[in-house]
Amino acid sequence: MLIIEGPDNIGKTTLCHKLVRFLGEVGPWQYRHSKKPPETWDYPESYFEHMSRFMVMDRFHMSEIVYSHARGDKHQLQPWAYKLIDAMLRQFGGFTVVLSSTDESLATNYEAREQNYDARINSIANLTFKEIGECGKHHNIHCDVDYHYQCQTGVWPAEDPNLIDSILKGYLWRWLNVYKTLAGETDVLRKIRKRAVEIIKL
Repeated sequence: MLIIEGPDNIGKTTLCHKLVRFLGEVGPWQYRHSKKPPETWDYPESYFEHMSRFMVMDRFHMSEIVYSHARGDKHQLQPWAYKLIDAMLRQFGGFTVVLSSTDESLATNYEAREQNYDARINSIANLTFKEIGECGKHHNIHCDVDYHYQCQTGVWPAEDPNLIDSILKGYLWRWLNVYKTLAGETDVLRKIRKRAVEIIKL
C-alpha cells in the first residue's frame, strides 16, 4: 500500500494518479482518496478495513493527526493506536511519502484551486507535515516516513521524474520484500514480481 500525505493543493492527487498509471503496468493497483473520518469511524480498527496491497492512497491516518492539530482539535489517534496502524501497514508493504512545500508555492497553488480548509489551517498543516517528514515524529507520536519531498516553487510533484522514480523503486522494493513468499502464489503474482524487479533494476 502506497500512501501519499501532504497539505491541500500540493499536488497529491495528480501524483497518485500518475503513480497508479505506472503501477498499472506492473499489477492491479488502484487509487483511493481517504476523506475525513465520519463520526461512526472506529479508531484504529476502521483503518484496517481500508488497507490493501494493491492500493495508492491519497491521505491516510497521518492526515488525521496533522489536520486535527491544524484545526486546534483533539485528534482521535493515541500514540499506541497510530503505532498499531503503522505496524499493520507494514504487513501490506506500506510505504509512506510525505510532501511539504514552501509557503510561497503553497500560497500560489492555494489561490488557484478549490479549498477544503482556509489558508491559515493549510499553512499549519504544511509545517506539521514538514516536521514529520524531517524527524518522523509529531509531539509524542512516532510516524513511519519512508520518503519526504520538499516541493519547490513552480514544480508540481508529478512533474519531477526523479521523485516518481524514487517512489516507485522504494515502494516496489518494499512490496517485493513483504510478498517474497506467498502461499498459493498465482501466475499473476509471479508476473508482478518479475516486472517489479525489472523496474527496480532500471
